[in-house]
Amino acid sequence: MGKIDWDELAKKARENTNAKFREEISTLLRLNDNDIKSIISKSEIDNEHFLEIIKIVKDRSLANNKKAEAIQGIDNGLRAVIGIVDKII
Repeated sequence: MGKIDWDELAKKARENTNAKFREEISTLLRLNDNDIKSIISKSEIDNEHFLEIIKIVKDRSLANNKKAEAIQGIDNGLRAVIGIVDKII
């Protein structure tokens, strides 16, 4: 049996996870996979924080100013929001 390249396995798992994440988010936001990939890449936000932004924006119990405050507290959150808005309009 050959040597297992653990780094390569981890890379493939990460790529598959990221692809699945983008697929699910694109369905929720009605943006395509490339749009989501572009937003995440340009804003330098990670998947966890990107999902946190989506949850904040979708939370109907929060007023817009509370949503803005919450998003400001997320690393690269405003960059991601600007990327989303840029793709929509």
